[in-house]
Amino acid sequence: VLIPRPETELLVDAVLEYLSHGDWSKRAPNVLDLGTGSGCIALAIAHEHPSAMLTATDASEPALQVARGNAAALGLQSRVSFAHGTWFEAVGADERYDVIVSNPPYISRDEAAELPADVREWEPHTALFAADDGLSDVRDILEDAPRHLLADGLLALELAEMRAAQVAGWLEGAHDWHGVELRDDLSGRPRLLLARREHGPAIAPAQWGEER
Repeated sequence: VLIPRPETELLVDAVLEYLSHGDWSKRAPNVLDLGTGSGCIALAIAHEHPSAMLTATDASEPALQVARGNAAALGLQSRVSFAHGTWFEAVGADERYDVIVSNPPYISRDEAAELPADVREWEPHTALFAADDGLSDVRDILEDAPRHLLADGLLALELAEMRAAQVAGWLEGAHDWHGVELRDDLSGRPRLLLARREHGPAIAPAQWGEER
């Protein structure tokens, strides 16, 4: 699994900020963490927002074993469930969430040499690298996210700084999204994408236009 980094902490903070402004007196907020790895995102949210119910998915069963172990060690297994599968294939087609959060693979294979040696040689490549210049997994998530978010629900993604503006541009003006925002990491680089689900039926993936 990947080693958690400060950018991912900021991703958790963004989700917690959204949850803090909601009225959850009648029901618990449901949060979906895609590609959970160690479980750090889901478990941090569950720990800091005690009413939240989390579903954490991963395509790697060994990664889920690590995440389940971490949940048990923190006593959070009653509020965090785990599902095996690639992105939304791990959950039911009719499942809807208040928040979808993910730190997906977003590095291009061509950028491997630029990574620190300890990352390149010791962390799982399936969690680091994505095809289509690092964008394939981000596209997959964006295509199906509108169908799994409740109206005004939050999508929160960690992205590569050099492609963050491009991804945000896909959503700006798209029928499925509003409130699209990029946030910087601690070094002032755009790394976090936040967007809210528009009301109405999902229209994606028509948002890609000719780029697809």
